[in-house]
Parts: sequence; structure tokens; C-alpha cells
Amino acid sequence: HAELYSSVTFFGDSLTDGGYFSPITQGTLGLNESGQFTTNPDNVWATSFAEQLGTTSVANTVGNPQTGNNYAIGGARAGVDIVNDDFGVNIPVASVNTQVNGYLATKKVDPNSMYVVWGGANDLLAAAANPDNALTTISSAAGSQVAAIKALKDNGANYILVPNIPDIGLTPTAIAAGTGFQSSGTMLANLYNQTMYSGAVATGANIIPLDTFSLLQQVAANPNAYGFTNMTQAACTTESSLTCGSNNLVTPGANDSYFFADGIHPSGRAHQMIADYASAVVTAPSLIGVLPHIATTAGLATNERLQSHINQIQSTEQKPTRNLWATGEFENQDI
Repeated sequence: HAELYSSVTFFGDSLTDGGYFSPITQGTLGLNESGQFTTNPDNVWATSFAEQLGTTSVANTVGNPQTGNNYAIGGARAGVDIVNDDFGVNIPVASVNTQVNGYLATKKVDPNSMYVVWGGANDLLAAAANPDNALTTISSAAGSQVAAIKALKDNGANYILVPNIPDIGLTPTAIAAGTGFQSSGTMLANLYNQTMYSGAVATGANIIPLDTFSLLQQVAANPNAYGFTNMTQAACTTESSLTCGSNNLVTPGANDSYFFADGIHPSGRAHQMIADYASAVVTAPSLIGVLPHIATTAGLATNERLQSHINQIQSTEQKPTRNLWATGEFENQDI
């Protein structure tokens, strides 16, 4: 896998944030956790995904030089820069579009690298909070994510992984709000995904879609098959998973048995599932390409063994017993 992509660079929101606020959570708040939006100290999917590709994910952090390759920031919207004041100070939160443009202003795109652009979830929350302008919010956000994808493509990016938004109608927050909110959440997520993917394809970029929307639906339909016992409640006792640690779980091992860490963010095990899924998607073409070689190699090995037996039978020195056996189905010509 390390030969497929020279590196991987992430842009996004809290679903991909590898610890942007960790200087605050670990310093100011004194929490001995990783500072990610999950069941800390578990990592978000970006860390495992990068490792499976043979590289690493290094989070940029607030107040420090942006030298890492994970630019995702919790709370980021697709194209609207906002300010986070949850910690008593105003912290600028760059949108996914701004993250990409900032990267392109100082870095050169590596055509052999993988680029990940995952946004829109916070825009859906904004749309749900303001139903009268929901369609405008979604259209604008999808357009911003498409613009970020196009900017990467125009600057030479050949591999752009684009996860869609999970079905937010299945989150604990939506469930607690009632069936009406669940239905609208599912509809808005579906609308955003369709609009965004349609625009992304139109850019001509080589996008690799990652269908987390369907993934969540499949897991929710049969949680036990995926090792989860709870799909409707949060694993953390804290309001936000950002401040959730191993001592803040509703029950021991909830980070492995619950799908959600809080009302909307995945648990550590759910993030690992997303990473495994993403790795399978981006490496599948190369693995499929190896199959003809494997078949050829196996065939040659079989021929060599048969030739060795024939040579032994024909040998005037060894004179082995001439026995032959075979199994097969004549109808299928499979012998």
C-alpha cells in the first residue's frame, strides 16, 4: 500500500479533526486525552487510514505552525469561516474551502498523493436550525466543497477521496428530537450528497467516493453483525466527545460497543470501521490488478510440478510405478 500513494492530506471538520484543539483540552482544561471528537484517547479514522496506506496523519493544532498534513478543524463548515467561542476565547475556524486554499498557497500538490475532502456536516446542522433557508444553505455548502475539490484538481491532484455525509437522521441527536427531525435529517443529507457529488463529477476531477451514508444505514439495520450493541445512545457522559475520556464512558468498553461517542460523532471503533472501509476502497483497484498475475503464477507452479512428475516417469534410472489419478467434472471441463 505504501507504494500506491506517497502521502495523504486531510481537509474537513470534526469527523476528521486529529486534535486541532488539543493544546486547549490538554493545556487549559487539563484533560489528559487526545483532544479529538470521539471516545478519547481513540483516534479518528484519519490516523488509521493513513497508517494503512503506509504513511501518517499529523494534526495541525491551534496556535501552532501548520506543519501537519491534517488540516481538519472541528466545527468547520464547507465554505463559511466561523469563530469558536466554546473555550472563552474567540478561535477562528477555517472552512474546508479555506483550508484547501491555504494549503495551495504555501504547498505544491504531489500528483502521487491522496487528498481527502470531507465537509458539509456542520452546514446540515445549520440548515436544520434554519429550515426556511435550508435549501440555500445546502446548495451553497455543496458548491464550496466542489470548489475545494476543483482547486486541488486544477493544481495537479490526481487522487481525491470524497466521503459523503452520513445519514444524520440516524444519530442520537436526531433520534432524541423525534421522527420528524430524523426524516428531515435523512432528506437533507441525501440532498447534500447528491448535489455535491454531481458538482464534483462535473469538475473532471478523479474523485474516489466513500459512501458513509449507506455504511451507517447498513450498520444501523443490523448492529450485531458489525459488533455494536448500541446505535441510538452516546457512549460518553460528557456533552461533547471532545472532552470525553476513558473515565467518561457510560459503561466500560462503550467505545467498542457503542457506535456514537456523543450525539453526532462516531466512537473509536466506528472510526476504525470507516478507516478500514476507506482503505479497502482506495486499494481495491491495485489488488484486483494483481489477480491475473497471481493466477498466472499459480498456473506456472502447477505446470512445473506436473513436468517434474512426467520427467520422473520418463526417467530410465528411477523407473517409478506408473500410476495416474484425476478428479473432475467432465460436464464443466474442470479437471
